[in-house]
Amino acid sequence: GSSETAARRLRDECAAFLVTLLPDEMRDRALAVLSPKDLPQVEMVDKRFRMGPFAIPAGNSPRISSFSLAAPTTAQNLLRVMRGLQLKKAILLEGSPGVGKTTLIEALAKVSGHQLVRINLSDQTDMMDLLGTDLPVDSSQGGEC
Repeated sequence: GSSETAARRLRDECAAFLVTLLPDEMRDRALAVLSPKDLPQVEMVDKRFRMGPFAIPAGNSPRISSFSLAAPTTAQNLLRVMRGLQLKKAILLEGSPGVGKTTLIEALAKVSGHQLVRINLSDQTDMMDLLGTDLPVDSSQGGEC
């Protein structure tokens, strides 16, 4: 077989082994998350946006997105983002231009009801671009703004 087929088979074998190490009550959910053929659906449950075992609080204005979150690659990437959102840390998305990183996050923000603030970074981005600068203000009395 091809190296892609062999890699997929090895991944499936490793995932199956890892699932055997889980407690019985977690196995079904873990299999749903690990199997790319049967990815969990996105849903809103009790004011939480959920995909499989991963959930985030819903924002103020959830809306329907024209972007399909059910496409296989999109669903896999969304599941990874949802897993990352379980930590209280920033997530850095890296990849070639045009592969859908921004579109995925825009769609997630829209359907989960959150406001999105987009900051583009490049090798030209300076710290002052992110933090801003203090500029002098012309004032008749010192210390006033």
